[in-house]
Amino acid sequence: MSPPASPSPTTRIAFQTRLAGWMIARRRELAVTGLIILALAWPASSRLEMDRTIDQMFASDDPTLLAYEELRESFGGNAVVMLVYRDERLFTPEGLQRATEISDRVKLVPGVRGTLSVAELNGILGLIRPPGLFRRSSDDTPPLLRRRDPIARAFDQLFAGYTHSENRRLGSVVALLDVADEERGFADAVRGLSEVVRELPEGATDAVLVGEPVLLEQGFDLIQRDGRRLAWLTVALLSPCVLVLIRSIRFVILQALVILWAVTMTRAILHWLDFELSLVSSILTAIVTVITVTAVIHLGSSQRVLRKRGYEAKPAAARSLAWLIPPIFWACITDAAGFLSLTVSGVTPVREFGWMMAIASLAVFVAMSLFAPLLLTGGSSRFARLESWAQSIDPKLLARRGRQVRKGSLRIASFLVRHRLATIAVAACLSGLTMLGVSRLEIESSFLRNFHEDSDLVAAYQMVESELSGAGVWDVVLDAPENLTTGYMNQVRGLQQELRDIDVDGERLTKVLSLADADEIAAGVPLFRFVSPAIRLAGIRTAIPEFSDALLVPAEPPDPTAETEPPTANNAADAVAGGAADVNVGADAVAARDGRKLRIMLRSREHLPTETKIALIGEVERVVAAWTESPEWGAAFPDDDPPRAAGRVTGYYVLLARVVSQLISDQWRCLAVSAALVWLLLCVATRSPRLALVALIPNVLPVLGVLAALGLSGTRMNMGAAMIAAVSIGLSIDGSVHFMANYRRKLSRGRTPYHAVLFAQKQIGLPLLMATLALVIGFSVLAISEFIPTATFGVLTAAALVAGTLTNLTLLPALLGIGITRPKPTN
Repeated sequence: MSPPASPSPTTRIAFQTRLAGWMIARRRELAVTGLIILALAWPASSRLEMDRTIDQMFASDDPTLLAYEELRESFGGNAVVMLVYRDERLFTPEGLQRATEISDRVKLVPGVRGTLSVAELNGILGLIRPPGLFRRSSDDTPPLLRRRDPIARAFDQLFAGYTHSENRRLGSVVALLDVADEERGFADAVRGLSEVVRELPEGATDAVLVGEPVLLEQGFDLIQRDGRRLAWLTVALLSPCVLVLIRSIRFVILQALVILWAVTMTRAILHWLDFELSLVSSILTAIVTVITVTAVIHLGSSQRVLRKRGYEAKPAAARSLAWLIPPIFWACITDAAGFLSLTVSGVTPVREFGWMMAIASLAVFVAMSLFAPLLLTGGSSRFARLESWAQSIDPKLLARRGRQVRKGSLRIASFLVRHRLATIAVAACLSGLTMLGVSRLEIESSFLRNFHEDSDLVAAYQMVESELSGAGVWDVVLDAPENLTTGYMNQVRGLQQELRDIDVDGERLTKVLSLADADEIAAGVPLFRFVSPAIRLAGIRTAIPEFSDALLVPAEPPDPTAETEPPTANNAADAVAGGAADVNVGADAVAARDGRKLRIMLRSREHLPTETKIALIGEVERVVAAWTESPEWGAAFPDDDPPRAAGRVTGYYVLLARVVSQLISDQWRCLAVSAALVWLLLCVATRSPRLALVALIPNVLPVLGVLAALGLSGTRMNMGAAMIAAVSIGLSIDGSVHFMANYRRKLSRGRTPYHAVLFAQKQIGLPLLMATLALVIGFSVLAISEFIPTATFGVLTAAALVAGTLTNLTLLPALLGIGITRPKPTN
């Protein structure tokens, strides 16, 4: 049985004409329906929230996220923020008093679980080295400032680069944050700490906040602010463009209605589907605006031409809709396909961004169908007078330029069809150069480089990394036995030494710290020398319970509702007397939580080259895995409590590096899916695989060309550059869709392929250039964003669209000209 024949061109045209007539006849009902839907969706759209947590960037079963969740669940909050300040008299009694005051203020910030600073170090020494214990009781020097005390000197050296700088002029209050809020993340804690920074006591200056939570929250704040600014700025710039290019108030109003309806419906649908906005969602309105403007310009150009030919408003509107509703539909569908390709990414915000923009692309077409019929035909007498005023600004210069563009497009098409083989050969040579550039692409995985070099945040990181130590904070999670033994602590210290010895292209970890270091120093105190590590750590936990629990899971998880007794020397003595019992009580509860765990806190420089950062993380993972899988490590555990798994390397530093690397590695898969989806849709639209391929090629090459330019210039790819490949194909294909629609319409009327190509080029040249101009202006607005990936996305997408327009006006006619014989002139 033969397949059913596709509808003939005459049948399709008749259907399009009937559909356009029906839309004109029901224009009021359609517009009212659109307004009712808008009113119903408005409340839901306003309830859409932004998820500011890092969890939403990963799939729920991602190994990187699982290791991070283990860290969070085991230690009850794990993110670290450092409040760093300058104090020329830090290691003096008044400097310690200032540190105590700042630390106390930090502790009062909601979301802060505990702190560590020179004030806490001084408190620890006061507990394990009280004046009356083997020392003169009359000595009132703060314990940390006793330069002849070897234990004080050891604590000073151990925490140098963490709580204070080597030259003791820079202090740091290390704030351990509690578990992040499910929606707001660490936003409230970071804002509260920012308030502390602005109100430091006298003598403390140049205070800054650093840490991966600060980077992430700053990024979210910039994105939300950019989203609001870019939304109105894009509309404000493109509305005059529509007015100047089309010279009609109707189409400016149509553009505004479509943007409002599409954005509102998209946000409402996302809310109903239980989606949340993420790191890349702020440019929704900006992209909806440029998609809308493209459709409006094509529709307006057709309407204007028909009115100039003498058509009345309704016949001109019906004819324009009949001609352009199909290509606008396919343009929006291909836009949606380009965005849908992002759903194969391994980064959750990118997948959700793909769904969001696919919904928005379809919403633009629905909004055009609802409101265009009325605005193309309706209006009061006052509206008509306003419309005539808009027409009066139509200078002869613009009309003459329009004719020149059409004639130029016709000549270009004629030349390229005649010399199509040479044109294709040039394109092939450029494609080879493109492949060379793409092969040289390098990625940028440092999240800090998403901010401008002259920003306050980057300056803060540079100060910390030059004077304190690395601002990148990450962790190693190790299994620990119920009873901490000297053999186990020696193994931990051995691993830490291996980590300190790592060297990757001259880059090393700037700090490796755990309770094993504190235990080694405490063993030098006569009171603690002959007791077990469990008892020594019990004494330290008495002084800094929150920070101690963040480094070692206690045998019995503390009751968060219980009041903590202020630490005193008597508390420390009690801990010595009953430390073993305190530390090992509740072993059954620990076993139910997969046993005890110990945490090694790592510091490294944030501002690292991408390859070095990835290599450093990989080397740490290798060293940790090799050490914790060795027989010596297993021998440090009792036979009935063996290690449950190898060590895990995790933390914000690792998560942010992985999410950027994952996004960039996904781009080629997204590009392939985007090209495949667009080709399939073009096959349906043109009913010809050959024509679909011909239309696709001029839109893939410009995208690869832009990426190749990055590779050849040595510019690294960031998150914004990684998303343009798939998205640009969907956006730039609009010109090809309209070109093919005109080409096939002429073929259906009996024109030769040669004349159909020339006609399509003449008809599409001016609207395509006008639409590209509007798109470039719209996407170029993103270049002012303070968040570099957003700016990069805007600039590169604009460049890809310009290149796509050039190939659509040059390479596309040449490809269509393959196999075409130019008709001989007749008398």
